[in-house]
Amino acid sequence: MSYTFCYVFCATPFDGAGELKAFQETLSDFNAAEAMPRGFLFTSLVIMPALADKRAFQGAVDDNIRMCRYYIQVLEDSWGPPQRDYERDWALVQRFIADPELPMRDAVILFRSPLLPHKVDPAIVELKQNLLSRGGPHASFDNLEQFKAILSPLFSRWLASIVAERGTGAGAG
Repeated sequence: MSYTFCYVFCATPFDGAGELKAFQETLSDFNAAEAMPRGFLFTSLVIMPALADKRAFQGAVDDNIRMCRYYIQVLEDSWGPPQRDYERDWALVQRFIADPELPMRDAVILFRSPLLPHKVDPAIVELKQNLLSRGGPHASFDNLEQFKAILSPLFSRWLASIVAERGTGAGAG
């Protein structure tokens, strides 16, 4: 059987190895149970936590994000240190979603409960409040089980939207 690939970029904090592993496991389970039986394969694109400085590779990161249909941003207390700052990537994703010529269709921010709530960057507090007030794409989690519980229905919703688009003749990306 051949599959239609749907690329998902998952951006995690520098210390986000647990979330990255949970993302990969949940995506794999979702593919086996839901996507592959319907002819789709959701494929992840990520920045590995071991990459201490993404700035030298930012062009490739941008290209990888551009080819994705979906984007997940995991935040805790900041956009990240200068070496792994994702604020520009999030802005780029918003531009890609607005361009109907590109495959990007949806993006979500998942807020990990901060270890030090009093140290959260005010810009992150404001972003979360803005998303909450306007019903923007976000969710919060305290642990990896909650993180996985957010991802599973998110992936299912994305698959349903692709299937609905296919019914109208649109393609996946």
